[in-house]
Amino acid sequence: FTMEGSGMEAFGLMWWVIGVLVVGMVGWAAWKLTPRTIAVTAIWVHPIKGCRGTSVKSATIDRLGLQNDRRMMLIEEGADLDGATHRFVSQREVAKMATIVPMFVLPDGSVHVQCPGMADLMVDPLQVDPRPNKARRNFGLRQVQVWSDLVTTRRVSPEADKWFTAALGRPVELVTTMGVDTHHRPLDSKYYDSVKSPFNVGAPFADGFPMLLLAEESIHDLNQRIPDNSTDPIPVVTFRPNVVVAGGVPWDEDTWAKVRVGAVDMALVKPCSRCQVPNVHQDTGRRRPRYEPLRTLRTYRGYGEEVYVGENAVQLNLGTISVGDTVTVVSRRTPRVYGKADEAK
Repeated sequence: FTMEGSGMEAFGLMWWVIGVLVVGMVGWAAWKLTPRTIAVTAIWVHPIKGCRGTSVKSATIDRLGLQNDRRMMLIEEGADLDGATHRFVSQREVAKMATIVPMFVLPDGSVHVQCPGMADLMVDPLQVDPRPNKARRNFGLRQVQVWSDLVTTRRVSPEADKWFTAALGRPVELVTTMGVDTHHRPLDSKYYDSVKSPFNVGAPFADGFPMLLLAEESIHDLNQRIPDNSTDPIPVVTFRPNVVVAGGVPWDEDTWAKVRVGAVDMALVKPCSRCQVPNVHQDTGRRRPRYEPLRTLRTYRGYGEEVYVGENAVQLNLGTISVGDTVTVVSRRTPRVYGKADEAK
């Protein structure tokens, strides 16, 4: 052992470390610059607004979004104070709605529905009772307030009302749209007017837009941030998306302005603000402990008083999308700068 030998060994070790760092940095840069293949990993339709979704391998897109998605909803049995309009029911007030499960949707739009403790129900929204709405008590048309929109709907059947009332333990009615061609609920012009769509896109009974897109990597990032979350991670379905994609990096969808899913172009017009529904466990219909995941989301996905997860999408052409379809980012935008959400005033 000599000082000279020790110095040479240290010199060699230094260059070895530098070499490893250079190779690592080059590899990291190449990984960042390599185009990623983003693809559809799941498609979800929610036949009845507020109830659990059902996974499908493919879905046809019409002017209202994915066929059979949120074309039915539950409303309060009694009319509102004005004696004419009704209010819709959602998991915001009735978390138990998550336990109502549309198991499959038949080609004619009929839905097979299950709920623990209940006999199965087959709902056919096309077989509505044609009787007029006499004194607003008999089966027929119903005016329903869906946020800022007054929407004309049609009750489905006395049998459906009885079943859902028993399932939820409160009087409700099941209503459906007036049909894809006659259902009228325009999109918010603040976001829709800039979209070059060749046809009159409308919203079904969704909160505001035809579809919601979400990336798996973003939800994985969320789960990494939630304390003590390894035994019960938050699944993607918590956020009730329609189109789930994977293959990119977390929150990259914030920058997407237009995407092509298979052969269908979509404009991502607005980030989706989140209410209390993600705190509901979609398997049990009970609220998750510790106010999660919204509690964690408020620490880094806030913009003003709201938190945002997912992108509201508007179809620019009609067609069919399928699991496995490639997702191409056609154009990008400058994203919002998210951070800690403001306290509600």
